[in-house]
Amino acid sequence: MHDVSNLKAIESVPMPVHAVLDRKVMKLGELMSLQEGDVVAMPRPAGENVSIYAGGALIGWGEVVLIEGAMAVRVAELRDPAAEANGRTS
Repeated sequence: MHDVSNLKAIESVPMPVHAVLDRKVMKLGELMSLQEGDVVAMPRPAGENVSIYAGGALIGWGEVVLIEGAMAVRVAELRDPAAEANGRTS
């Protein structure tokens, strides 16, 4: 268990958070020929969780959902770096 008593001082620090649908490498020529309306197929299967990052570090995975017409991510699983360091995964 971590001592969280000193965390109060940093609770209000802004931290950028983003969810990544997927990543793909494309040839420069393919990128240059993209036009509005083109569809870029991604390798991740539909319905699979997206990656969630905070401050550039992977913190977990989530499900894309709609909330009042806006996209959102429901957290499905958080990383446990201590367990990963000991050879365990979630």
